[in-house]
Amino acid sequence: VPQVATIRRVVADAEETYTYWVEIDDPEARRLFAFQPGQISLIGVFGVGEIPISISSDPSEPLMFAHTVRVCGRVTNALKALKEGDQITIRAPFGRPWPVPHARGGDLLVIAGGLGMAPVRPAIYTALRSRGSFRRIIVLVGARNPEQILFRDEMERWKSPERADIELHLTVDVPDADWPHDVGLVTHLFPK
Repeated sequence: VPQVATIRRVVADAEETYTYWVEIDDPEARRLFAFQPGQISLIGVFGVGEIPISISSDPSEPLMFAHTVRVCGRVTNALKALKEGDQITIRAPFGRPWPVPHARGGDLLVIAGGLGMAPVRPAIYTALRSRGSFRRIIVLVGARNPEQILFRDEMERWKSPERADIELHLTVDVPDADWPHDVGLVTHLFPK
């Protein structure tokens, strides 16, 4: 059953890519809502339609959750026109979760390119919360250019020397003059 949700925050993550932080309006439905890494929502824009979008936030904080959307069609263009305080509908969660528990006791390798970082981010949060369950957590992220790296501030925090619980490697196809990381497709990072 669709639930009405209010957009609480909109973050521009890359060109034509936005993260919408939403909160389900009904207090009881909000309290009962839960999702696992890899699950999706059907997001509806009133009078326009509905689209499936991965949930891109931390499953341990489901009261306000996020969807990262690239504008590329009728519904996403309508979504782009919305702002904080506007309402949408949410039907969720759907889909089979990522099998993060199966990696316990071993290394966890997450590979994402471009917008693909959005659906795997909840798995990374879940793994970091259970850090002692994994030998290594390795994340390889690629994008066309530095402006297309999603969650850039978070990536820089994960890459910092103070953060020893995750190994993050970034690469872009076309760097700018300030790009300090690797250059090439995400597969270029495999030998590391």
